[in-house]
Amino acid sequence: MKFIFRLFRALPYHILVCFFSIISILLYFILTSRRKIGLKNIELALGVDRAKAKNILFKTYLYFAKMVAINIKYLGNKKFIEKHFKIEGLENFEEALAHNRGVIFTTAHFGNFEMLVCGFAVLKQSINVMVRPLDNMALDRLVLNLRQSCGNNIVSSRLSTFEFLNMLKKNQILGILADQYGGSKGLEVDFFGKKAKSSEGIAILSYKNKTPILPAYLKEEGKTYKIVIKKPIYPKDEPFRQAVYTIMCSIYAEFEDWIKKEPTKYLWMHNRWKT
Repeated sequence: MKFIFRLFRALPYHILVCFFSIISILLYFILTSRRKIGLKNIELALGVDRAKAKNILFKTYLYFAKMVAINIKYLGNKKFIEKHFKIEGLENFEEALAHNRGVIFTTAHFGNFEMLVCGFAVLKQSINVMVRPLDNMALDRLVLNLRQSCGNNIVSSRLSTFEFLNMLKKNQILGILADQYGGSKGLEVDFFGKKAKSSEGIAILSYKNKTPILPAYLKEEGKTYKIVIKKPIYPKDEPFRQAVYTIMCSIYAEFEDWIKKEPTKYLWMHNRWKT
């Protein structure tokens, strides 16, 4: 696995883009079940016809091919990041950190979410990135080493709430992808006007420790990559269940706004509105 990765990384970036674009086009046509899920999700969320949905989904596959290529070539490359990356909204991070309650960064499967946390770690500060361990152990070790090469600390999503709260009480930073399906018992929140089951763990941590949440994404502008940090979401002084729901609605409203502006950068192939 390491040999294959090193071989890919040695290739020129444009060759990687071509290779993974071909792979993504093949996957688009071969994986019919994923294509159907993607088209259904786009039609459901954006209210477009089938022809428009196909156009968006095809461009989404090509976008993620390019994302894989750039991550293989440059993820963890500090010189590349220092040259091409900048931060917008750094004052929002500083405001949130000043409360001494830790900070929770959150993002969706939108844009280059891997390079987002890598870039922030290189330019400013490392993050405790919550991830689910991969089933393939060899691949999990490779991905783990690659993610840690940026300076971040990778923590398993299987840790207890107590352990995550301990990190926040030490004023550490926690990064969480918050747009996954939350299971049949997940909290229902509005997402593009439809009910979506969501994991509420991020909101519970925020509420219990009074920790601000910072939505963030990576914006690509030619050869420049801008880490965009939005205004903090603070837990409100409400009863627990209502406060958790309010936080999750605020997070999903941010995600929806980003996706509407650039729909080809969202992972539509995930069965997000599963019941």
